[in-house]
Amino acid sequence: MTGLDLINSSLRLIGVLASGETVSNDEANDALASLNQMLDTWSTQNLLIPAKISESLALVVNQQTYQMGTGAPDFNTARPQKIENINWQQVSGSTTLEIPIEILNQDQWAAISIKTITSNLPTRMWPQYLYPYVKLNFWPIPSVAGNVIVWSWKPLSSIATLTTSLSVPPGYLRALRYNLGIELAPEYGRQLDPVVIENAVESKASIKRMNSPITLLGIDPGVLPKKSTWNWFTGE
Repeated sequence: MTGLDLINSSLRLIGVLASGETVSNDEANDALASLNQMLDTWSTQNLLIPAKISESLALVVNQQTYQMGTGAPDFNTARPQKIENINWQQVSGSTTLEIPIEILNQDQWAAISIKTITSNLPTRMWPQYLYPYVKLNFWPIPSVAGNVIVWSWKPLSSIATLTTSLSVPPGYLRALRYNLGIELAPEYGRQLDPVVIENAVESKASIKRMNSPITLLGIDPGVLPKKSTWNWFTGE
């Protein structure tokens, strides 16, 4: 399926096109812009993004701040929507260790009294979600070169042209078809069939259920009883 196929299909859903009809080129390009705007909005919802992306990025000696994004001078890669995890790679002989780096918020970064301390191991990082680049601020400043592994949510890819072939995970084509129909209906003055709305909502919900992470429950050791055994006779 191409971008144009998807647009024609969505317009048939809302009664703009009959079976076998195709949209004009100007209207198709307008619809493509609406489709990419919808994908841009979906990129702000983590549960609509299929997976976190892992990237290995090289840090240099005595540089604290790095810019990350498309065309960025330091890390030229798609701008992350959100960084979830970051690890420092430590090579010891034939073994490569990954040491987690704590991700700070702005208040935690501001609370660091001396930001120019250096060390061979950065232990904290504050991501500034600026645009067009995200700034990664490391502390202490690494005094040796090394790699960090960054796990982040990347935006959904836009559809470049009407002839671009769509390659999406299972479940996304239906969600795109019905939700694009809802996006386009006001431009054509169409009243939406409740079934279209229901299918649009349900198809997005299915994707979110599929992408929902497994939550591991834990308990603070301080609230655990001191006894390390349990008597199944007495329940104590």
